[in-house]
Amino acid sequence: MTEGMMRRTFLHYGLMAGTASMALGLGRDTLAEAVQPITLTGGWQSRAGGDAHIPDVTVCREGELVRIGIVVRHVQTVAHHISAIRLYDHQRQELCGMSFHAALSVAEGLFVLRLPPGSVLFAVSDCNLHGLWMKRFSV
Repeated sequence: MTEGMMRRTFLHYGLMAGTASMALGLGRDTLAEAVQPITLTGGWQSRAGGDAHIPDVTVCREGELVRIGIVVRHVQTVAHHISAIRLYDHQRQELCGMSFHAALSVAEGLFVLRLPPGSVLFAVSDCNLHGLWMKRFSV
């Protein structure tokens, strides 16, 4: 396994564990217990007053194609940054994602997918200091 493949595998399983942790309301100490089948429901999509970690999502349907824009309005410095954004379906399957360089990028991406109307998705941002943040939405 190459170093790049190991990193992707680590990020994938780390993201799934973090997703489970957030969904189940677990702390960092119980993260290992969170890697199990879960139902993705909950109130992650907003916090009082908003938060720079939560992804902003725009959706535009063009026939069978759905254009999904994701922006995380967060500072991007070496010390504090969004390292990745990912899209997951309701079955926790990663559909697509992007990784970002700490200080040289803006946490923003455009994804074009073929999805049936009413599909439920989760936009996930990963902050190097504050972990994973989600927004649930449908297309």
